[in-house]
Formats: sequence, structure tokens, C-alpha cells
Amino acid sequence: MTGTRRWYLCALLAVGSTLAACGAADEPSRPSADATRPPPPAMTPADRARAVVATRLGVPTEDVAVIAVTARDFPDSSLDCPQPDMMYQQVITPGHEVIVEAQGRRFDVRVAGAGARICHRRKGGGSGKQRATPVEQLAERARADLAGHLQCAVADITISGIRALKPGDALPGCNLSCQPGSPVCGYAVALFHDGRRYDYLVQDAELSPCPPIVPG
Repeated sequence: MTGTRRWYLCALLAVGSTLAACGAADEPSRPSADATRPPPPAMTPADRARAVVATRLGVPTEDVAVIAVTARDFPDSSLDCPQPDMMYQQVITPGHEVIVEAQGRRFDVRVAGAGARICHRRKGGGSGKQRATPVEQLAERARADLAGHLQCAVADITISGIRALKPGDALPGCNLSCQPGSPVCGYAVALFHDGRRYDYLVQDAELSPCPPIVPG
């Protein structure tokens, strides 16, 4: 091969390499499938409580019903449910107390951040049946009252949540009054029946639907 032909061949190879490199650089990058996939929804305290009970019983989470969800500031890292021979940090720990039901049993689940655990308390004498917490008693009173208004069975009414009402909070349809210096003015109980939501205001021994339920 002569020197001229060799030079011409090398020039063609160099031009081809440059065009290939430019074509690769101009090609738009395609996002990966993971980049376009929306992030999974964050688990709620109720979701975490259902999951821990479902795992304990070996049942699907769909078989675990949520009875009540209450936001709480626990006095320490035990989430107000200390276990024997355990040490806990003495710091206020925000979280939730979640009451769920599965296989005919009720479970008190304490949730803080991404952690959730079933609260097992030592039982004294007697029949060994767990007593309803004050939060559960409030919710059951509201359920019974709504069942009377709607003329239906209490079992047909679901409790979706309970929250403490603080000074400055409002519950549409009800007048909220607070005692001076009281950190909690009452509780709002959310109930569902036949796809419709009903809110209740519970203050001391008084409870009322918000807004009032009109017969008919």
C-alpha cells in the first residue's frame, strides 16, 4: 500500500470514529424505569399497627380492623408501656396509640416513627379480661349515640379515629369551649356508617354530633 492510500484510509477511519462519538453524545438519555416510578406511599400509624398485629397472628392485614387512632406525647421511650427489666430514655416521645381488632381480640399498639409494637400489660387477679381504656370508652359512647340516631346496630358503625382537641382547635358544627389553663378541651371522634362520616365532640360527660343529626 502506497503512502497516499495509507493516509487516505487513516483519514476515513478518523472521521468515522468522530461521527460515532458525536452521535452517541447527541442521543438523549432515557430515564430508568425506577426514576419514573412514583415513590411508595408512606405508612400511616394505623398501617403500621395493622402490619405488626397481622405478623403476630399470621393473618393478612385486611383481617385486622382499626378501632381507634390517638395521637399522644408519651412520657418516655417506653411509649407509656414499660416492660419488666427494661431501661428507657426519659424523653417526651411523640407517637400514636392504635387500637385494632383481629380474630375476636383487641390489641393496643404503640407507634412512634417507623416502629410499632403491641403493648402487653400485666394483668392482676380477676377474670383477666382487659378493661377498655378511657379513649375506647369515649369512642364506644359515641358509637352508641350515633346508632340511636340512625336506628342501626352499633356493630355497623366504625371508629376511624380519635384526636385530642387543644385550645385554638375547631370542630365544624360544634362550639368548643375550654377551661382556662386546660391543655385538652375534649376529644373529636370520627365515625363511619354506610360510607358517610360523622364527627362527635366529647367533653367531660357530654357528647354531641357535629353538626347535629337531623332526623329523616
